[in-house]
Amino acid sequence: MDSSNKDLLDASDAIESNVTEEAIVDILQELFPHGDSLFLDLTLSELKGYSAKNYDYAAGGDANGNFFRVSSILGLYPGLKLSDPRVVAFVYLMKQVDNVLWSFSRGFEGKVEDIDPRLFDVGVYVKIIRILHQRLKEKENQSGEWGDPPVSGRLSCAKPNLSNVPHSEVDRPCAECIEILDADPSWSCNTCGFTMLDIREYLGDSE
Repeated sequence: MDSSNKDLLDASDAIESNVTEEAIVDILQELFPHGDSLFLDLTLSELKGYSAKNYDYAAGGDANGNFFRVSSILGLYPGLKLSDPRVVAFVYLMKQVDNVLWSFSRGFEGKVEDIDPRLFDVGVYVKIIRILHQRLKEKENQSGEWGDPPVSGRLSCAKPNLSNVPHSEVDRPCAECIEILDADPSWSCNTCGFTMLDIREYLGDSE
């Protein structure tokens, strides 16, 4: 074992012996003598915050479990667009929902924040999502630009993976194919299935 590894093990033993934070900083300064000493203070503060928050989000399981759980849920919806502010707000909401459900499943309150404040945040995020949804509907009604899927109940071509869906089942061409009107008339979009002639006809009908 080289001396640096032995020093790190000695430092670990010292932490387990309930040594003070000041002593830990002193140990770190001996192990890593170069640079601004404030760097170590900030690092120790981050370690404390990370440990406390990790207890809230993942204690009793995988230390990164919260990320895997939320990502597995979002992965069920391949048509989600992360550029949609409603989806962004949902990701923020899912962070709180996951924490609450994990706390319920493990039977504890958080160290950084209890369950009730997180449920409060869930309610706030739901209202924010409703606001964003309404604003996007207003924007679409005013400009015809992206927003909420049409209310007709048919598929929206804003969703990906519709290349096998006849364009008659899609409400409108996607924004990407509208932007390339000088394409060959026989060209068809892999996303919405519209041909260039369909797109020109759509634009003519919508004007």
